[in-house]
Amino acid sequence: MGMVNKRAVARLAFVGLFLAGCNAGPKTYPVTGTVTLDGQPLKEADILFAPLDPALGPDAGQIRDGKFGFQAKAGPKRVQIRASRPILTKTAMGETTIWKNYVPSRYNSQTILQAEVTPQGDNDFTFALHTGAN
Repeated sequence: MGMVNKRAVARLAFVGLFLAGCNAGPKTYPVTGTVTLDGQPLKEADILFAPLDPALGPDAGQIRDGKFGFQAKAGPKRVQIRASRPILTKTAMGETTIWKNYVPSRYNSQTILQAEVTPQGDNDFTFALHTGAN
């Protein structure tokens, strides 16, 4: 084998190892769905699928006009949804804008939302959130 061929073979071997390493993590599946807040599509928010097994790590996406779609690992999940809006507040230094989460904590830090992502399922979820007591 000439010098050029050895280099080409070495490059192909490196690329093969690199691509094999990229696929080393757990398999993910498409998840989609809709999210409403008090009957209206949630305009902009973040959604997190946190596995019951913390060793797997969470999967996340964005909600736009009440719709989301991203890749998630299979298994049971706790679902967290957060959306913020600017609030003008007065401080000792004057007025300032802070960003405040307006989705109730029962849908994020103390979530009651759940989902089961399956390899063979359609993995399409609907979450109807309410700002009132229930």
